[in-house]
Amino acid sequence: MSRVCVIVRVHDRMEDLVECLRVMQRYWSIERHTLVVGNGRARGFAIPGEARALADEVLELEHNAGHILGNAQLLQAAVPRIPADCGTSVLIEADTWLYSDTLIRRYARRLEEEGAVWAAAGWQDRFHSVALDFAIVRSAALRDFPDLLQYHRSAECHVANRLRANGLRYLLIRELMPVHIPRLLRRFWNRYGGRFRCFPEGPLVSHHHEDLPQGFQQKLREANACLGREEYPSAGTGNWPAERLRLKRLRALAWWIPRSGHPGPKRERRIPPLPAENKP
Repeated sequence: MSRVCVIVRVHDRMEDLVECLRVMQRYWSIERHTLVVGNGRARGFAIPGEARALADEVLELEHNAGHILGNAQLLQAAVPRIPADCGTSVLIEADTWLYSDTLIRRYARRLEEEGAVWAAAGWQDRFHSVALDFAIVRSAALRDFPDLLQYHRSAECHVANRLRANGLRYLLIRELMPVHIPRLLRRFWNRYGGRFRCFPEGPLVSHHHEDLPQGFQQKLREANACLGREEYPSAGTGNWPAERLRLKRLRALAWWIPRSGHPGPKRERRIPPLPAENKP
């Protein structure tokens, strides 16, 4: 497999960023160019020295265009810096920790074999959409179709809409689906806002640790449960293999529980244009 460009985007989650890069160093063996791009410096969130040491390249933007616009801004700024020999790029948020590069290898190969340009989990049941916290993308598509990353709201639907409008194929990473917990299952088990945050099939952990009752330490406990082992001793003890098995069973059950959304085929979500006064 040829070298990939890993684009890690971050605003203020620097503790997450460092661990995201540590996980890559420990568990990824693919040849890669790691580019960290951030836009929090003006608010006091500079890229820390440990993250700089673990990355191949760091880009810090002086201006943050906002929550969703700022997220798009990070990717737009990164695209010109993708090395020419990186035919595939991995887009990943700093708070998304992937403990194996198996999915990257698998879907990078499938993109090439099947003539697709984007691979990610499906995000919504009713609309065409692709998750953006982790995606595997053909680098040429990012260069040739800049509209893919020009989102300002409903980002997951925007990308899927533009892929379809440009006649570009995308693949769904079913190992990381479903993302959202079915409404019926939420009556019995609903942790952290109606979404799965741990995916043993990755294995992948994607939590906003500031939303967890015990913060970053609880995220480490969730990672132990996802992996089924004591990856982080500081997070305390637990029956991690049993926790992982329970999570896998819940995720398997989620596939079979009827979804409460639109019962028909997926449709395109209409996204109003960005008002002129809000354009960067």
